[in-house]
Amino acid sequence: MIWIFLNLSLCFKSIYLEGFSRPKNGVRAIINLLIEKYMQLGGELRLGAGIKKIDTERGVVKSVILDNGEIIQSNKVMSSIGLPER
Repeated sequence: MIWIFLNLSLCFKSIYLEGFSRPKNGVRAIINLLIEKYMQLGGELRLGAGIKKIDTERGVVKSVILDNGEIIQSNKVMSSIGLPER
């Protein structure tokens, strides 16, 4: 119960007393820097690509099959996909 009170106190202080803060040039500037670094390190960014299936073997991703049938082989995948609704 004390933990909840401490969290609520912290939220109140952050929001009402200190106010929200945001980056000078907006969040988009930070996102663009992260994307730029990701691409420099060899990452491939696919926006709006529907996923048909993620193939795994023993809990490790082996490939991703896109809605258009393209198969992307990879040993690492980052996705913003959520959990299936029940």
